Amino acid sequence: MEIKSRVLDAMYQVLRPLARIAMRHGLTASDIERVTRQAFVDTARADYGIRGRPTNKSRVAALTGLSRAEVTRLLSTSREEQDAGAGQRHLLNRLITCWVQDARWLDAEQAPRVLPVDEAQGEGFPALVRAIGSDVTWQTLLRELERFGLVRKEDGGLRLLKRAFIPTSADEADRLPYLGENIAAHIDTVDHNLRHGREHARFERKLVFAGLDAEGLRKLQSLLEGDGQTWLESLNETLTPHAQEEASSQRITGVGIYLFDMKRPNGGSES
Repeated sequence: MEIKSRVLDAMYQVLRPLARIAMRHGLTASDIERVTRQAFVDTARADYGIRGRPTNKSRVAALTGLSRAEVTRLLSTSREEQDAGAGQRHLLNRLITCWVQDARWLDAEQAPRVLPVDEAQGEGFPALVRAIGSDVTWQTLLRELERFGLVRKEDGGLRLLKRAFIPTSADEADRLPYLGENIAAHIDTVDHNLRHGREHARFERKLVFAGLDAEGLRKLQSLLEGDGQTWLESLNETLTPHAQEEASSQRITGVGIYLFDMKRPNGGSES
């Protein structure tokens, strides 16, 4: 169990920053659980076959701990279909959907009513929260709606400003594909080094400073932007003649440099 505990602790450390990104973009733990199941099934199917053949469904079920019916469903459903409901189960989306669709919360023009924030009002905001079956208090949901700019208080009531909870900014959405590509590349190197001895390990190093002051952080950033960029450009010039021109190549190889400035993932201990 010792090795399993260590793996789970490592997974937890990886998931903390991913959870922060997911919640910022309106995804729930259920959304992440669903895509995790898909990743397990796809990996078991592709990487654990016998004599180069895809793993059969019964073995995928045994490897992943999922039922054979769930494995069959995941293998027969496209990623687009699976992703279609992502974020829709979020409490704020459920609340807003009820507000804009249920006749109890609409005015004569079928627009979302301004709802009183009063427990005594039978069709006020607290009643709306109860209507979606939430075990979260209406005060907490109100603070979240205000934080995302989804409602505005006026004359003792709440006016809905947006008809959906879509927190992702366009600028950040454009950068999100790099999240998967960059983290996947680093974890693939970690996985390779765990499975192979030192003789066949890929280069992987990090330099850590404890308690680096603001001036030191500025110097580190400056050095990376200067020397790091120059080094990457030199690598690009040296190695481009050895790379395939076809964008369809199934393998990518490279190196990444990044600055990190974070709390210790294990809560502060040195071990």
